[in-house]
Order: sequence, then C-alpha cells, then structure tokens
Amino acid sequence: MVSPLKVPGLSLRGGLRYPGVDAPENLTEPSWKNFGPRFGFAYQPFQKMVVRGGFGIMYIPTTGTAFPATGFTITTPMVTSIDGGLTPFNTLSNPFPEGVLKPTGSSQGALTGVGTSISGQVRDVKRGYSQQWNLTVQYEPQSNWLVEAAWIANKGTRLMRSSTMNYLSPENFALGSQLVTSVANPFFGIITSGPLSSATTTRQQLLMPFPQFTGVAGGFDFWGNSIYHALALKVEKRFSDGFSFLMSYTNSKLIDDGRTASRPGSVAVVGVQNWNDLRAERSKSDQDMPQRLALATIWNLPLAAGNNPLVRHLFGGWRLNTITTLESGRPISLAATVTGGGNRPNVVQGTSAKLDSPTLEKWFNTAAFSIPTTYTYGNVSRTLPDVSSDGLFSLDASLSKTFAITERYKLQFRAEAFNVTNTPTFDTPGRSIGSATFGVVTATAFLPRPREFQFALRLDF
Repeated sequence: MVSPLKVPGLSLRGGLRYPGVDAPENLTEPSWKNFGPRFGFAYQPFQKMVVRGGFGIMYIPTTGTAFPATGFTITTPMVTSIDGGLTPFNTLSNPFPEGVLKPTGSSQGALTGVGTSISGQVRDVKRGYSQQWNLTVQYEPQSNWLVEAAWIANKGTRLMRSSTMNYLSPENFALGSQLVTSVANPFFGIITSGPLSSATTTRQQLLMPFPQFTGVAGGFDFWGNSIYHALALKVEKRFSDGFSFLMSYTNSKLIDDGRTASRPGSVAVVGVQNWNDLRAERSKSDQDMPQRLALATIWNLPLAAGNNPLVRHLFGGWRLNTITTLESGRPISLAATVTGGGNRPNVVQGTSAKLDSPTLEKWFNTAAFSIPTTYTYGNVSRTLPDVSSDGLFSLDASLSKTFAITERYKLQFRAEAFNVTNTPTFDTPGRSIGSATFGVVTATAFLPRPREFQFALRLDF
C-alpha cells in the first residue's frame, strides 16, 4: 500500500491497517484450500507379525495465543545516538526531550507510529502444514516378547516463524561505512518526535524498505520448513517371571531453517542472518539429536527364597527399577560480531572443524573459522554439520519394598538415585569467534544433574 505520508523526493509505502476499520474484521485472510487427508492401514502377513502405516496432513492455526495481542501499544524510545554510538544524543537527565508518546488507537490509520518502530500481523499469510507418515513392523518372537521397527517422517512446510520486514538489502553493503554517516533528514519538520525528528539521520535509515519507520515487525509469518526422518527400534518384554524389559533406540536427522521454540536445556542459536536469503538458514536443526537409546527394567529380586519366614520378611520382596539413557551430542551454532553485516563467521576453505580427539580446552578446530570483513555475511551454516557437543549418559535407579505390618497397615520403603554414576555431560563450547572461550567448554549441561539420592517411607492404612 502507498503511504499517506508525503515527503518530497521519497516514494513511501507501508503502514498499519486496522481490522474492522480500514480492513476486514478477521486478523488474517481466510483460506479455503486446506485439504487435510488421513490414511492408515494394518496388515497381518503372518500369525506373529503385523505391518502398520499411515499418512496425514495437519494445518497450523492462524489464530491463538501465539499471535500478537489485540489492542494498541506504543513505546517511546530513548535516542542514545544518531551516528552509531560515536556521540551521545539523549541523556539520562533528559531521556525524552520531545515528550512521551501516547497510544493513538486507529485514528491515524497508516500514519500510526511513523518515526518509531511498529509491529502488527501480516494479513496475507498462507497457513503452514505438516505431512506425517510412518511404516511400522511388529513381531512377537515368543510369548511376552515384542520387537518393533518403524520408519517415521515429518515434513513441515511454511512453519510458523516471526518475521522482520525493515532490513537493508545486501547490495547496499558496498557503501560500507558510508551507511552510518549522517545525511540530511527528509523527515525533519514532518515527523515531530522520535529518532526521525532530528535534522540529520543515517544513510542506512533512508535505504530501508520503510524508511519512515525505525523498525517493522510483521508478527508471525509462515516461512519455516523442516524435514525429519527416523529409524525407531523397540524391544519389549512384558512383565513375567518377576522381570520386565523395555529398550527403545532412535537414529534420526532433523533439518530446518529456523528455531521453533526454546526449552530448558536447548542450545543457543544465532538468529536469521540475511532476511533476503532465508534458504541460507537451512541446516541441521538446533533440536537435532541423531541417536538416542533408552532402557527401562523392573526386576523383583529373588532374594531370601527358601529361608525362614523372618529372613523372607526382611530380605524378600525387593524390587529394583532402572532407567538408562544415552544420547548423542547437541548441535553447535557459532556467532560473530560483524560491523554492519551478519552474525556468523566465515569458513576457512580446506580446513576441517572436526577434531579426532576433542578436549575441553579445544572442542573443535578454531582455525577453521575467520571473522568476516565489515558489511558482509559470514558463510558458515547456522549449525555446524560435523561437530556436536558432548553426549549424555545417565543411569537412574530405585529400590523399594513393602512391609506388611498387619492386614491393614503396610509400610513402603523406597530409595532412589539419579545419575547413579555421577557422569557429567558437558555443555556446548564457546560460540563467539574472537572471544577467549571460543571452542572452550566451561560448564556442564542442563541435564543430567549431579548425582542425587533420596529416601522415602510411606504408610498405607
């Protein structure tokens, strides 16, 4: 849309529209082409073997708590400098010399927020979807035993991501330091408050797609993509003869072009480097875990069998539970501070980042990366393809017994141990090239925690 803000020499476009005022009442444009089929089958080729499979398409909703809240908000920014931090502008003694901005509602239409940073929800988003399919073979080799193998896949198309719309085009990087030089401000006298109300501004600001705004956030968009393939194996022995066994193993790979959601223990990842080339964001996902094995057992210990009643009462009936987890390392995402440019290092051609014998002091080959020149983008992938952090090994166990005091009263004793072997898992190494900790492991990971014991008594009556 053409901006109603008229400035000599500039052809401005863009601005906020308001549902129910100058736009339809719905937050985003409706879509009537969301075809979501489901298909599944089961086949028994032999008496003790079953083959199952399925396919389905699920669409992502375009409304909900993840979207920007309705209503009006406005922020009054403190303009600390207008020349890239070389000289102070507003000071703490008078942080807002032009006054504090107040919400205007929809009264100003597309002129709302000019001279400041604005945010809203892009209307013409196309709903993303996920294609999921699997093929599973189950086999019972003998009574109470089950072996299962499965191929599991998930392809995400146009996944929900946040979007930024006011960014510099790469062809302007050739101007180098001229981007931060001060030039006459064409908005002077037209925009009366905020960072664009002064007599000068930067050349970079005037080269933005929406120069009348210092920033434009488009809410949630649907530009993300992912692909996941996994081989899942399971061996299970149902509880019999006082013993139960369950082992699961997954070998997988997850590739995407952006973070979906943070979680406790997740790795830090650099953000989008070049909004003009989102294809370059495609890499091994920050949540990729190539291999994982989990083993759970329940064992009624055969102690004190055949002894006198007192010995059986004290030493019989104990149950041992264990959970063992092994995981491969997490992805590593490198970062770089590049004046006027990207946020990642460059790759040194012909040099491998992977070390045969990594140490805490040098987890990967730091000589395989270099700091990009100013006003350029680094060419390393969002996450390293061949280097991961430390793998995880954790063993949890519990020992319990119920003592029958009388027919009505029972006392249960339980001892639990987490990370029995006290094996540490080390965190990802330093990610920022040029820092003293680049490639150095300085901490342990979020999980597992250090070894912990706990004891409990429970009286049932």
